[in-house]
Amino acid sequence: MDAVKEFRWFLVILVGFWFLWFFTGGPERATSQTGIFLKPPAPLETGESYSSLSSFDGPIIMETGTKNGNGQPSSSFALSIFRNMISLHETGGARITEPQKEFIELRAGTRNLSATSITGWRVMNLSGKTVEISQGTTIPYLSRINIQSTITLSPGEKAIVATGRSPAGVSFKVNKCSGYFEQFQDFNPPLKKECPSPLTNVDTPSFGLEDACVNYIKNMPKCQINLEPLPADLSPRCSLFINSQINYNTCVDKHKNDSDFQEKEWRVFLGESTELWANNHETIKLFDQTGKIVDVLSY
Repeated sequence: MDAVKEFRWFLVILVGFWFLWFFTGGPERATSQTGIFLKPPAPLETGESYSSLSSFDGPIIMETGTKNGNGQPSSSFALSIFRNMISLHETGGARITEPQKEFIELRAGTRNLSATSITGWRVMNLSGKTVEISQGTTIPYLSRINIQSTITLSPGEKAIVATGRSPAGVSFKVNKCSGYFEQFQDFNPPLKKECPSPLTNVDTPSFGLEDACVNYIKNMPKCQINLEPLPADLSPRCSLFINSQINYNTCVDKHKNDSDFQEKEWRVFLGESTELWANNHETIKLFDQTGKIVDVLSY
C-alpha cells in the first residue's frame, strides 16, 4: 500500500509541474527558442519582421514603418556593393525651398580603390519620389554641343547634386576656369572665381602688348570677360587680345592639359522644377543602378 500511495503522489506532482509549465508559455516560451527571430514568438506575433543586422553581415536592410499593398510591413532593400564607398551628406542645401538652389552631396571615400560610376543611380525622398542621375561632361564648353558620358567619382571626389536645371546646360566636372560661369549665372554653392591669369604662358612682346595693356589686364577682375569700353590709350592689339583671349573657352583651351586643371568636384543637376527634399523630417535614400541601396540619410 505504501508503494501505491507514493506512486499516486508522484502522479499528482507530475501533473502539477505540467500545469505550471503549460500556463507559463509551454512550447511558445521565447526562452525555448534561440537565434535571430524573423518574427516575434507567439502569442505576440504581429506579422512584422525584424532581425539584428549587427550580428551578421547579411545582404538585407529591414525597413520598419512602411506598408505594402496588403497593409503589411514592407519589403527590404538589398545592400549595394558600393554602400561603404559612396556616402550621402546634407550641409544645409537640402533645406532650401528653391529647386534651383537646393542640393545634396555625394562623396567618394578616400580609401576607394577605383573610380565609381554614379550615372543611372537614383535618389528617393521620404514620399517615395525618385529621380535618376544622368550623364555629364568632363570638360564643358560654352556655346558648343557638349558630348556627355558617364559621371564617375574618383577616390576623394564629391558630386554636388542640385535639384534644378543646370545654368550651363549640362552636368559637368568643375575645373580651374569654371569661375567664368559665375559672371552671368548663379550656382549654389557658388563656383570659386580663381581662374588663371590671361597672361599665363603669354609672350607679351610677340602679341604686341604694351606695358599699359599688361597692367590693365592684371587689374581686371578674375574669371570675367570685359564688358566695359576700353581706355582710348590702349592699342588695337591690346583690345583684340582682351576681347578674344579673356573668356572661358580660351581659358580651357590653354589649360586643359595642366595637371591641376580639373577639381575634385562634379556639379550634377537633376532637372526638377519643384522642391525635392523637405526642410525637416526628411529621409534621403541613394540607390545604385541595380536598385540596391547605397546609403540613407535622415534629418
